[in-house]
Amino acid sequence: MLYKRKDFVMAYDRQFAERELDRAGFGDKEFKSAVLHFLDAADELVKGDAESVKKLSRVIDSLVDRQVLTEITEDDFEDEYHSQGENTVVIRRCTRYPYLYQTEDGRYWDDRAVAFQREDSLESDRMYIYQSGNSSKREVELPYFPQERIERL
Repeated sequence: MLYKRKDFVMAYDRQFAERELDRAGFGDKEFKSAVLHFLDAADELVKGDAESVKKLSRVIDSLVDRQVLTEITEDDFEDEYHSQGENTVVIRRCTRYPYLYQTEDGRYWDDRAVAFQREDSLESDRMYIYQSGNSSKREVELPYFPQERIERL
């Protein structure tokens, strides 16, 4: 049974969601309330489009994984000072994605643009290499949206 809300059909069955959350042990927990609130808000935002509600729920995955949601621009950098002997080198580091920085020559670099995996490794097993002819580091241009490329070893 789908519920009507204002001028659209809801993307999810609230009673089903409540029952499932109760069965999973979240009946008297704040978590149940938070999930239902999120579903209601997402549903209203996209006017009952179930696929869009699913896409909105993936925002949470991105935030947990500390992935940016929008492109990085020049406004997202702060100066970072490093001593090298008697000299001080200034690097502008991205405040939203710490692997992105700008060097004194004005070029932008992503230290995790490429991840390496062995053929027999798990999907989550990634290596970042900066020597031996393989490099995870790549020069990039702003605006920039980090998208790690996987290369097999």
